[in-house]
Formats: sequence, structure tokens, C-alpha cells
Amino acid sequence: MAGMMELPRETLDWFEGDELRARVFFEKYALQDLDGTPLELTPEEMWERIAKVLSELEETEEKRREWYEKFRWLLSNFRFIPGGRIMHAVGNPRKVTPFNCFVLPIKDDSLEAIFECAKEMARTYSQGGGVGIDISVLRPAGSPVRNAARTSTGAVSFMELYSMVTGTIGQHGRRGALMITIADNHPDVLAFIDIKNDPERRRVRYANISVRVSDELMEAVQRNGKFELRFDGEYFSIRRTVDAREIWDKLIQNAWSSAEPGCLFWSTIKRYSTSEYNGMEVISTNPCVTGDTLVSTDEGLIPIAELAKRNRLPHAIWIVESHHIFTRALSSRLGGAGENPFTVLSRGQAMKCGQLPTTKSSR
Repeated sequence: MAGMMELPRETLDWFEGDELRARVFFEKYALQDLDGTPLELTPEEMWERIAKVLSELEETEEKRREWYEKFRWLLSNFRFIPGGRIMHAVGNPRKVTPFNCFVLPIKDDSLEAIFECAKEMARTYSQGGGVGIDISVLRPAGSPVRNAARTSTGAVSFMELYSMVTGTIGQHGRRGALMITIADNHPDVLAFIDIKNDPERRRVRYANISVRVSDELMEAVQRNGKFELRFDGEYFSIRRTVDAREIWDKLIQNAWSSAEPGCLFWSTIKRYSTSEYNGMEVISTNPCVTGDTLVSTDEGLIPIAELAKRNRLPHAIWIVESHHIFTRALSSRLGGAGENPFTVLSRGQAMKCGQLPTTKSSR
């Protein structure tokens, strides 16, 4: 196959001739120097690098040796597999990030903020991260603007910009991942829901999209009631009332026909968020796993949707000692142990949640 790297014999032998596994390791996670020369041929060399770099954050040689041994034991024989970006980035001389997931705020309703977000998005992709943004801060179509245009093209019109940034910036054989969200009470929400319904399905093709669905909307749907769409700008306000079921039915129709937009049950997310403090708030999410994603447990591979319904989790989905070690490693880079909640899955990834503050003004 054109462009496929030749596998070293040592790598293929380590994986007992399994070319798929060997190729995933060698092409995505094995360290290369800045000229592209392979520096790691087996997972043992990768585990050595990760353990050594993480343990170097400790202040004394004794502590560095202690944590090196703990990390090395944890990683060996695939007892624990960190997120892919961690395996790729830790100790890597390139400008890459060890974090998979970022939420970037559009800081206010202005052209400057719109394109600043696009710039930050491009830089995040260039270092290997994925992005989520929320466009609810942007004024709806037809709103007044005090420039040559006189009226705005609206929040939805900028989705194509962000989609194209995502499709343009490469990540060593793959593209970045983008989630775009909007509040259910934004006046452009109906246009948002229909944005991908062009006949050729080419609009906003490099992004996933979801509507932030509130309890207020769902209660209005249940009683077949009205629902207010609203936006407050610096020098104007918009109020429009629609049938709640018009929004809901359109969401359901699109979910059936093309699987998008998704629904983020926003009131529930806000209620259960562990990070709404100190001026921080949940504003969006980045692309996430789907319900049929398989999670490795002592009971075998189980869809994550099934795990979410259980009162009792499988015994081996939680690794208590490993959880302590891995949380310590990541939070050392963030300024202190215990700052971020992590869910650690046996032979799986550590999943964390983090948000950035946002403000609303007018463009």
C-alpha cells in the first residue's frame, strides 16, 4: 500500500506476527526523532520512556526511583493503557499534546473572537488534540450589526469555517475531531438542526453537532407547550415563541435520517458536573464515545451504554492503586494532585472532564 511504513522485524516479532497490532504501535505510538527515524521498536521501549519522563517530575532521586518503578510496573504487559495522546506525546521532542480533549470558548460575540477561536482550534489540532466549541454566544441570523453588512449571517453560518479548519489541519494520517453545540433556546437552533441536510451531505462535514437540550424544553414537549427562543445582545434583544415539539420532532427526524444532531441533556450535565466552581462552568463537550463503545472488564467487553445502566460495576473496571498512580502523574503537570476527576478503566483509558470559562458580549 502506498505510503505505508515498513515494519521492522523486531517490532513484528514482538507482536508474534500480528501485523495490525504491530503497525498501530509502530506508526502511532513509537517515538521518532525530528527527522522521522524510529527510536522505539517495541512497547517495552515506549513504557520505559513514559515511566522515566513522568517520574522525573518528583523532587528527589528517591521519589523519582519509587515512581519510575510504579509507573513501569503499571504500564508493562499492558496492565494499564493510557490515552493515545499520552503514549504519543510524553517525552516526544515534537510540539504535541498529551491531552486528547479540549473545549475552546468563543469568548464573545465578535469577529475577533470567532477567528481567535479558529486560530486556537488550528493550533490544538496541529498538536494532536480534539476540540469542542459552543456557538450559542453568537447572535442569530438577521440580527443588526454596526458594520458594512448591517445584518449578521448568524451563528450557524460560522459552522462551516470551524469545520473547514478541522478538515484542513492534518494529524499524521488523520484529521482533528470537532464537536459544535448550540443551546436549545438560541433563535438559530432550527437552522442548526438542519445544517447537514443538503442533498450531497457536504455541509459541515468535518464536525459532529449536538443540541444542548434543557429540562425546560423537555417539560414543554411533554405538555405540548410553547418554548421561547431568545438572545440578548449589547443593543438588541430577540424573542420568538415556537411549539416545543417543532424542535423535538426535528431533532428526532434528523436522528433517524442521518444520526445528527445529537442531544446533550444540558440541565442534567450541569447538575452533575464536578467542575462548576471558581468562575468555571461547563460550556460544551468535545467528541465523545458512543453508547456501543466496548469497555474491557473482568466480565469481558461490555458496551458503555450497558455499564451506565448498572447499579453495580464489574469488579475489574476500577483499578484502585492504578487510579492513584495515574491521577498523580497527570495532575503533577496541572499543578497539584487531585485537581481533576479521572475514571480509570482496566486495560483502558483514563477519562477526564475539564471546561473553560466563557463570557458573552456583543459583536
